[in-house]
Amino acid sequence: MVDVVDVAEGHLRALTTPEAAGERFALKGGLITWQDIFDIVNRNAIPGVTAPRGTPDAGTKFVHEKVLVGEKAERILGMTYRSPEDTILDTIRSGVELGWKL
Repeated sequence: MVDVVDVAEGHLRALTTPEAAGERFALKGGLITWQDIFDIVNRNAIPGVTAPRGTPDAGTKFVHEKVLVGEKAERILGMTYRSPEDTILDTIRSGVELGWKL
């Protein structure tokens, strides 16, 4: 998962970093499952927002079979990323402000 703000930052850095010329980059913020999202929502009280309980913490045991490598963006562009938890919470809070029914 990559926050849209990090994607924008990656674009800006790719355009302004001479070593990035002609290169392609994979941005990799973090790995997350639906259960992780449920856990994040259930741990953080957001008025009007509920999530299924699922099986709490089961996402932490999930083994991702294919993992994107984003080392090149970190090395050449100096990328760092917002946490998946911050991304999820910011997205939900923005949606609530926009009137989404969650």
